[in-house]
Amino acid sequence: MRPLLLAIGTLLALLLIAAPRPSRPHGVHEHHVHSPGHLQVLASTQDPVVIRIEMTEFAFHPAVVRLPRGRMVRLTFVNRGSIAHQFEADDLRRRPVTVIDQAVRVESPGLDLLRLQPGGSASLQFLPRTAGRFVFACTIEGHREAGMTGLLLVR
Repeated sequence: MRPLLLAIGTLLALLLIAAPRPSRPHGVHEHHVHSPGHLQVLASTQDPVVIRIEMTEFAFHPAVVRLPRGRMVRLTFVNRGSIAHQFEADDLRRRPVTVIDQAVRVESPGLDLLRLQPGGSASLQFLPRTAGRFVFACTIEGHREAGMTGLLLVR
């Protein structure tokens, strides 16, 4: 029984590898949402807009981050401080997010927080769909109170 399952698994893997894939122009990607029973194509976009955000004691630079509505964005966080900092935005708890660093890429249905040690960096990639003002902060005890807050401005 085990050799049969191994053979079936190997055959399926080979079929997936050999399956033809549609070609797209460089930098154009499709984004999908999986829901019970079907796959829905949401948007075809260009490469993401990349914005670098530095974390220091006790601020985000820039503190106001302007994002285009309906276009994929990648926020790249770099902790330039001498202590740990984190990024938390309530709006991202309800939005599909991809977390990317040097070693891993994780897709998640939402994000509670991103915590970086001194010298660390990571990126968040997501699609802002709704225009508005969305507050973010470092929620390590005392950091928000010291002024480590910011605003995602989606237009």
